[in-house]
Amino acid sequence: MSEKLTDDVLIVKLASLKHWLITEIDGSRAIYKEFRTDNFVEAMNIANHVSELAEENDHHPQITVKWGSCTVYWWTHDVGGVSDKDINLARLCEIGVYQSHG
Repeated sequence: MSEKLTDDVLIVKLASLKHWLITEIDGSRAIYKEFRTDNFVEAMNIANHVSELAEENDHHPQITVKWGSCTVYWWTHDVGGVSDKDINLARLCEIGVYQSHG
């Protein structure tokens, strides 16, 4: 099982991810990023890409899609916060989105 990252460790690890921020969801720390797009179809394409990553890794984010953006939130429910798994999936998400969608 993954362990919850302390705030100090989380801040250090987030430094390697461009524009990912910390928030709170249902009393737990989470990380998120809003991927800006030019239209709704591109936002849905990002959401679909992230959903494939989630299924491959058996770890599922919260995704919000609207015209012009797709926002992805990662946290580990079992530990009540952000774990290394979330950081790794954010990194994979970042790589895949920019390779596939510019």
